[in-house]
Amino acid sequence: MALPRIEIPFDRIESIVPMEKVILLKLEYGEEKEIYKELLEPEDINELQEALAAQRERGLG
Repeated sequence: MALPRIEIPFDRIESIVPMEKVILLKLEYGEEKEIYKELLEPEDINELQEALAAQRERGLG
């Protein structure tokens, strides 16, 4: 089964809400993107979390 690829618009992320099974990205204009951890390999989750943490350090809440 092929999974859809989503684009993460880092410049539009207003906040990141990590949850147990989902990483919720709150974007401008009330838009949200959900990333389901169960669909990712553990190393992909780590890479994503590191990228989001680096973005947070650049000014996200």
